[in-house]
Amino acid sequence: MKLILDCKDDRLEPEVIALAVNLALNPGCAEQFCDYKHGKGLKLLMKRAYKYKDPLIMKMIRNISSHASPDVKNQFIVRRNLSSIFARQTSLSCLAICWSIG
Repeated sequence: MKLILDCKDDRLEPEVIALAVNLALNPGCAEQFCDYKHGKGLKLLMKRAYKYKDPLIMKMIRNISSHASPDVKNQFIVRRNLSSIFARQTSLSCLAICWSIG
């Protein structure tokens, strides 16, 4: 998470984001991503995804959202309308991923 969130470039290292996308498929790892920085991990990921219009971070967020854990699902209830947030200035690939979240 630190490598993703602290990167100053608009594009992340492909190996780092590829690993994170795949780790997000694991329920335990998804909870760890959400709990990063005292529960602000998901919010920080969404901020970065919005700022850089990064479809791979959106894919990571989608993978996190696919788990049935109440702790993970509750974080998405607050941020339900992702597609409308990203619709204004986002690429089609990001928008398609937003629609699949939840």
